[in-house]
Amino acid sequence: MWRTDADLRCWDLSLDPSDRLVGSLWGADPEASNLGSVGFARTVTPESWLSTWSGLSSNASLNKTSHAIEQPLLLIEYTGDNCVFPGDVNKIYADIPSSNKRRFKVRGNHHGQALEDGEEPGQWIAGSHLQQWLNDTF
Repeated sequence: MWRTDADLRCWDLSLDPSDRLVGSLWGADPEASNLGSVGFARTVTPESWLSTWSGLSSNASLNKTSHAIEQPLLLIEYTGDNCVFPGDVNKIYADIPSSNKRRFKVRGNHHGQALEDGEEPGQWIAGSHLQQWLNDTF
């Protein structure tokens, strides 16, 4: 599949603002990520693409499944993630009906690495939140 790196929020930071940098997980050049030899979903059939990623026909949809989640929930959001956007996370968190849920926003990129030199890595902060949540919850 070609041209799969087409979410405008990756290229226009005024859309669903966060701490992320311009670009996607594949880099800051949309021509390379959409038309280059290496990119997202280069070796999938149209059927598997539609089943997994299509906004209209995906079977992997929290819209279809989140209403059934009653277990305790911890959501840790990296604020500089180039593929997870605040508006989407807000909806996911709101749609999960669990009566025991917590959410933390942590500065970090997609992998939780520090966004600026000298900053504590988000992975460490997320780990502290996870440890405290586990102690409080279980």
